[in-house]
Amino acid sequence: MLKQTFGSVFKEPKGKGDITPLQAEFLFGLRAGFIMKFVYLASIVIGSIGGAQVIWNFLDLAMAAILIPNAIALLLLSGEVKNLKNEFFTSEEYYKKDIKKKSAS
Repeated sequence: MLKQTFGSVFKEPKGKGDITPLQAEFLFGLRAGFIMKFVYLASIVIGSIGGAQVIWNFLDLAMAAILIPNAIALLLLSGEVKNLKNEFFTSEEYYKKDIKKKSAS
């Protein structure tokens, strides 16, 4: 009965953007997959009894947990990205080589 009711939690992902317990198991081990299943099921139960505000607060917290490390990484890598951009646009090997081909045509 439980598998019929919550079967989508235990299936393979359908699209590229689906996050499933299988992906959590691959990245972080079996325990993380179990935790993801629990979070999915708890979200379904809490949302079904009218706890939408609790779910939205949880989603906001999860988004912050994703956003903060990415923002830090962007700041730390911005100098490297600038150097690579300058190397690409000033190098005869990359960008200028393509410009010469287009102007010669």
